[in-house]
Amino acid sequence: MVEIAFAMSILAPLVLGAVELARFVLLQQKLDRVAATVGDLASRGRALTPAQINDIFASIDSLVSPFDFDGEGEVILSSIDTISQTDPRVAWQYRGNDTAATPESKYGAEGDIVASMAGEDGLLDEHESVIVAEVFFDFEPLFVPDLIGPVELYHRALFRPRLSDQVLEE
Repeated sequence: MVEIAFAMSILAPLVLGAVELARFVLLQQKLDRVAATVGDLASRGRALTPAQINDIFASIDSLVSPFDFDGEGEVILSSIDTISQTDPRVAWQYRGNDTAATPESKYGAEGDIVASMAGEDGLLDEHESVIVAEVFFDFEPLFVPDLIGPVELYHRALFRPRLSDQVLEE
């Protein structure tokens, strides 16, 4: 009996840790897939309507299932271009879950200049654009959340428009 109690005191935390690690890895993969899917779908056409963007955002819950994306996640879809100016700027931006605790885009708000994409080492030359899908998620461990604490996860995907120089918003 003593051996079983000793073994259980070691095995229980190991099993719980393995379950938590598996949840974390699965969530990371799903969030990466969300960023890639949203960016890919948005970059396929010449223009996006609000209805199309809502359809893209509606697909997110099924991509991250069984995790609760509505309560814990946020997607920011942006178009960054140098079409009408030399400095890259955020041409338009949409948010999936517009809540009070909405994180800020790492590329700025609509109309902001994105200095990290300019210049020789930048991503954009003149008359180019890119679609950026950013995914934020507040991960909280299932077991012993006080021990590990919540972590904000971030994924992004960048796609060039396929059918034109830029994807317009209608």
